[in-house]
Amino acid sequence: MIEITGALTGARNMLGLAKGALDARDDAKVREALAAVNDKLFDALTAALDIATKASALQSSLDEANAEIVRLKELEDLRKSLDEFQVRPGAFVFARKPSGGAAYDHPYYCHTCLCDGRQTVMKLTGFAEILACSRDSQHNIDLTAHKPHEIYTPPVSNQW
Repeated sequence: MIEITGALTGARNMLGLAKGALDARDDAKVREALAAVNDKLFDALTAALDIATKASALQSSLDEANAEIVRLKELEDLRKSLDEFQVRPGAFVFARKPSGGAAYDHPYYCHTCLCDGRQTVMKLTGFAEILACSRDSQHNIDLTAHKPHEIYTPPVSNQW
């Protein structure tokens, strides 16, 4: 807002100088007034350019923020449609909620990535023995001891 006020003040001063030059009808005064008008006009144009540059930067930031909001809303909608389950002791994934008592089915989503705000599908590899995260191999889950569609239930101990 300050830039606009400065530009308008410059324009008002420019008109005042031009009026003074016309009243004097002196060639030297006219040249001096025109030089001052050109200086003020340059200042006003520079201020307008600065305003346009700042407005463009703000619009870019706003567009990026809106895109991030849309991405997060889509991720939240996905997360609501998924269940978290344990494929082996200490290893969790997300999968679509089963309907009517059916087993969890592919695609499985990487638990770590989804909790970090990234949607990453895990793929069965190595003769269906490893659930592999396509983003980070450290998130891979070895399923050698358990089938991927079974929910792990710890054994019951009679020691107590």
